[in-house]
Amino acid sequence: MDQVVVVTNDTDVAPAMQMIRRDTPTVIGLITPIRSDSPSVNAQLEKQAHWIRRYILEDEIRRSQLPAMIQRSHNAIHKPFSWYPRPDLLVPIFQDARKIRGSAGAARKWLNQPCAYLGGRIPITMCEQEDTARELRSYMERYAEDCGLVAKRRRIRS
Repeated sequence: MDQVVVVTNDTDVAPAMQMIRRDTPTVIGLITPIRSDSPSVNAQLEKQAHWIRRYILEDEIRRSQLPAMIQRSHNAIHKPFSWYPRPDLLVPIFQDARKIRGSAGAARKWLNQPCAYLGGRIPITMCEQEDTARELRSYMERYAEDCGLVAKRRRIRS
C-alpha cells in the first residue's frame, strides 16, 4: 500500500498511525471531519500524518454519514446532534419534542418522519435553517397547546 487516508480526529487511531509510519513506507494522509467552529486537529494525529486536510465541507459531511439511526437487535444507535448542519437550532427543538412526545426515542422518531401537518416535510431537516426552524417551533407550540400540554396563551380582547 502506497498511501492510507485516515478520516478522524480521534486519538484512538494514533497508535495505529504511529505503527504504520514507523514500520512501513506508506504515506499517511489525515482528513479531520471537523467544521470551522470546531476544535483544531488533534496534535497526536497531526504528528503521525504526512499530509493533513484540516476541514471538511458541510456537503461532504452530509454525503458521507450513516443514516440518522442504525437499528441493532437490542437497541439503536443515533447520529449525534453535533453532526447535523445546525445543532444550535436542532437541540432546543429536540428537547421540546422530548417533552411533548414523552421520551427521547419518540422525539427522534417524530423528528425523522414526514409530517402531514408540515406539508410532508421531515421536521429534523427543518432545523437546518432559522426560518424553517421557527416555523417548526411555532407548529410544536400550537400542537402542545391543542393537546393540553401547556396552558393556552391568554387572548387579548380589543
